[in-house]
Amino acid sequence: MSESVKDYLSSYHALRQEIDEMEDRLTALRDHVFSLQSPAYSGLPGKKAPRDPAEDLACLFDLEQSYRHSILEARIRCARIEHLILSLSSPREKQILRARYLDGLSWDEVCGRFLISESLTYSLHKKAISELDLRYGSTDPKKGEAVRSASCGPAHRTADSCGCASSDPGSSPAPPRP
Repeated sequence: MSESVKDYLSSYHALRQEIDEMEDRLTALRDHVFSLQSPAYSGLPGKKAPRDPAEDLACLFDLEQSYRHSILEARIRCARIEHLILSLSSPREKQILRARYLDGLSWDEVCGRFLISESLTYSLHKKAISELDLRYGSTDPKKGEAVRSASCGPAHRTADSCGCASSDPGSSPAPPRP
């Protein structure tokens, strides 16, 4: 099951890139709609009739809301990943996972940053992934959220310090606590 925890952590860098790209697209869309050089507002002969600016603004508003919602979801997933790493008990393991997954460093760069051997780096990484895997179980690939661990018993009906989700399937899981 460690693979799913690693995949969940590995998604952080792609999420950050996705957020940046969506924010860039949103800015470009706004710039295009409000541009004075936009052919839609030129009214030159031989061109299509100008569009109604109110329709363009309504469309922009809808697209902006969609982008903002997607950006918010991606930021929440990033925050959960950061929180997951912060929940580790060992400061050294936190550093290793932070450098590898949040900073996007290669294994060689991680070893160089902390001046430790490759074997120690891998060992600390494996220990950290095992701890997270035992504590939080697998992840839901559709939501990217930690789901209730198989080790949690039926007594856990609400989110608690173990980080398991509420028994209500419609509720979202509690983020891991440090």
